[in-house]
Amino acid sequence: MKPAWHKNSWFWAAVILTVAKLWLLRGQWIYAIGNAKHDDRLFLELTAHILQGEWLGPYDHLTLAKGPLYSLFIAGTFLAGLPLAFAQQLLYLGAGVLVLRAARPILTSSRSYFFAYTLLLVNPLTYEGESMTRLLRQHLLVPLGLMVAAGLIALLLRRTASLRSRLPWTILLGLALGGVWLTREETIWIFSIIIVIGSKIMIDAWRDGAAARRAMAWLLGIAATGFLLPLFIICALNLHYYGWFGTVEFRSSDFKDAYGALTRVQVGPMYPNVPVSRQAREALYQVSPAFAELRTYFEGPDLPWADREFFKPAEPQILGGWFMWALRDAVAHAGHATSAKEALSFYRRIATEVNQACNDGRIPAGPPHSGFLPPWRPAYTAGLINQFSAHFSYFTYLDHFTTRPPYSIGTDDELRLFRDLTRDEISPSLTAIFIEQPKRDQLNLRKLEWLQLIGRPVSAIMYYITLLALAATTLRLGQCLWQRRMPNTLWLALGMWAAFMGAFAVNLLVQVTSFINQYPAVVAAAYSFLPLFIVFVALDLNDAWGPIFRRILGSSLHFTTEAKADLRHWGWAFLTTSLLLVVSWLLRNLAGTAAGLSTAAVFILLIGLRLARPRPTATPTPHHRSGWALALLSLTLGGLTFFWSSPLEFNRDQRWKNILRPAGTLIDLKFHFTTASALPDGRLMGAAGIPSENLRNTFYGTHVEGPQTITNIQSDPITITGPYLVVPFAGFPQAAGNALILRIEDVSGAMLQEIICPTPNPRDLSFWQIDVRAYPFQSAKLILHDQRTQNEGWVAVAPPHFTSNEQEAAQRERHWQLERWTAARLILLALALVTFAWSGLLSRRADRP
Repeated sequence: MKPAWHKNSWFWAAVILTVAKLWLLRGQWIYAIGNAKHDDRLFLELTAHILQGEWLGPYDHLTLAKGPLYSLFIAGTFLAGLPLAFAQQLLYLGAGVLVLRAARPILTSSRSYFFAYTLLLVNPLTYEGESMTRLLRQHLLVPLGLMVAAGLIALLLRRTASLRSRLPWTILLGLALGGVWLTREETIWIFSIIIVIGSKIMIDAWRDGAAARRAMAWLLGIAATGFLLPLFIICALNLHYYGWFGTVEFRSSDFKDAYGALTRVQVGPMYPNVPVSRQAREALYQVSPAFAELRTYFEGPDLPWADREFFKPAEPQILGGWFMWALRDAVAHAGHATSAKEALSFYRRIATEVNQACNDGRIPAGPPHSGFLPPWRPAYTAGLINQFSAHFSYFTYLDHFTTRPPYSIGTDDELRLFRDLTRDEISPSLTAIFIEQPKRDQLNLRKLEWLQLIGRPVSAIMYYITLLALAATTLRLGQCLWQRRMPNTLWLALGMWAAFMGAFAVNLLVQVTSFINQYPAVVAAAYSFLPLFIVFVALDLNDAWGPIFRRILGSSLHFTTEAKADLRHWGWAFLTTSLLLVVSWLLRNLAGTAAGLSTAAVFILLIGLRLARPRPTATPTPHHRSGWALALLSLTLGGLTFFWSSPLEFNRDQRWKNILRPAGTLIDLKFHFTTASALPDGRLMGAAGIPSENLRNTFYGTHVEGPQTITNIQSDPITITGPYLVVPFAGFPQAAGNALILRIEDVSGAMLQEIICPTPNPRDLSFWQIDVRAYPFQSAKLILHDQRTQNEGWVAVAPPHFTSNEQEAAQRERHWQLERWTAARLILLALALVTFAWSGLLSRRADRP
């Protein structure tokens, strides 16, 4: 019988991990965007009105534009005296605990509880810094989505439980679904998990007889009440304060009909991501007097929403993601947003006039349309096919993952509301003078680096495990369809996958039809279901195939004396072959690193000796077989560590230096501004949006004052002394308005050639190899061109070096990509050593007479 402390050890391990995560996250700051009046700042302004007892405050065109629940949550944390970021983490962890509590009937051991909880705990998007440190509704949407899943899981797994025991889970399901509806407006994807798991719940109730069907009808009614109750409360408040019974105006038929009517028009060029072109607007002014009142806003000299990256200023086009906001701003500019009733009446006028003109043939148009998904075009179908793979990879691999928040944007007045209402520190701002800066001590910076070291390997491991789980689910689904029996664990796995793919599909549609939609926050709601998908797939595979594998493994390890003698010879042969392979691999990739070579040789030698040692007893025992199994596991794990570029170099900064600054690097190369700047050239070092401070300080870049910087910089002259120049770079050199260029000049300074970096934008950094054999001993300059004002608006390079190796950049790229798995390889190495020691201990116990 296990002692009491052992029974609770998994619980206390989970508590320690939770406390450690919360402690690490206290080193992360709020990323405040003071002028984000349609997003972050809007939530805080609504919160301020709630705290003053004014509901959402005086009406304007933004008051009822977004769901109010996140603002209510911020107000609640403020009244409770909690820092907002801390409260958001507690809510997420609480939702995770509810999910595991709901799955208690199939999580039959404390180890399985710990495994599932740990997967939820290390979710990288709960400590991502670039966008998840902003004040976004995803912080509420993610835990609410998990609560919806918890309610469905509990009802499925408590099929025969009493009505009373299922009642709390039903109430949770209804209230959480209502919360999701009041948080964001595009949450139709949440019904994918309801359809999959809910259909199984209904099938079970139907099969269980009339009593079960009556009980399910009661539960459905309670869930519907829980869903409608918060909606009714919000609608009643809006009716009282603004004279309109509804939740948000984006869901009102008046606004959706007006937007849909405008997108029917087919005049002028049909740009893929532009729902209403400038030419269409000109035609609409002639047929709709209501829309003509908005002309001064849409055709003004400085249209705020016009895209200036893909269209010329003389051709002001508005992308799909922004046109709805441009329309609301235009209505307010025209004076028709003094009340909700007046605004919605004006939208109805636009819808009626435009639809009538389209139906009468006075303007070329497609069929009637309502809502924000634009009328379908063939280009959208091609876009979905072409972008599916890349978008799926982004959703699961989390490219550009970083834990470091960007610099806050705004003046003191704009940022003071963020500091006061969040009770949290905000990241430094270059334009705020009096707002207290966060403590940038070494410990907090280390915390961010530790989080980065955790998150990057976790996201990579999750990516590959997800692919394996998806393949296993496909096989299991085929097996269950053949057997005409599907267990609850597989239903739950399919439900989690449906939730993930539902959110993924919505965001892919936005990406194809409206604007580039790849940033971490849009992934958050979908990604939170991946850990649950992996957990339920693992449980299903353990129930279905676990006994088979255990029988096969037990039989294969039942060795006779003759078999063990043969195995010793094969073990020595395997040892010799492994040593030769490792030696050649290390010599080729590490240029003869003696430390790494000796480590590999000793490790393989120990494994070989372990496999080859004679056995005094011919009778296999359970411990004997366990020793063999652990030795083989140790061999596998140890072999994986040899794919790490530097097996013995545990100092991360030194490994990075070995990759970025080999012998011959031009470390004294300096860069200078070529556009007017009030800043000294020295500010260019470290001006890169790279999370690690140590790595960032090895780069020169254009990210001098944050993403709003527009500047050009260039290097000192470089004399070409080798056939190839390798340049480490980061940022967005291929984006519109950005470029990384090598300019080659003659002795007089006249340009001979400009070579533009063609390499795709890297996940974090990459290596550009330039063939300069045609320009021996000529002068060259690296030029960084940055004319973007978004987060992608920066380019950076580290000191380059010359090489005669045609594959130098590819090799360094491969070594750098292996750095993503460094933490995972260290863990594998530790596991290999532990299992090796354990196997030796068990073998000694088995060999005792």
